[in-house]
Amino acid sequence: MSRSVRAFTMIEILLAMAIMVTLAAVVIAPFIGSRTTIEIEEEINHMRSLLRSAQGRAIALEDNSQWGVRFSNPAAEAPFYELFAGAAYPGTIKEKVFLSPRFKFTSPASGANQDVVFLKRSGKTTAGGSITVTIQPLGADTPVRSLVVTTEGTIQ
Repeated sequence: MSRSVRAFTMIEILLAMAIMVTLAAVVIAPFIGSRTTIEIEEEINHMRSLLRSAQGRAIALEDNSQWGVRFSNPAAEAPFYELFAGAAYPGTIKEKVFLSPRFKFTSPASGANQDVVFLKRSGKTTAGGSITVTIQPLGADTPVRSLVVTTEGTIQ
């Protein structure tokens, strides 16, 4: 009498595991990229919010002063941006925010600063042209996200 044994071979088990790992990678990978995209968008929105605060204070003549935001990318320490009152930096610094340690400025470049100063009443900038601030994740080329402030004071 012969008896038939039904069982999986090691090759079948390994093949099934390989298929499951591949499917898991395909399903999970987009969510990892989405998280970075969401975090970079949150960082840009916080910068926009601080710029709008500076612009609103300049229009409202708070402290009877112009208001601005300085984006600093020091070579030896963490990048940050600061809200200040006055026609030029440093004026009176009201708030300092460090960029998330997961991101870096690509504009301004390392060791450089970028100031956005809003005129009283009009909310326009004192710059001769548009000002662009760009961030990206550390150790990655993408996604790169920029924010632009035009001479008319539009924050994009």
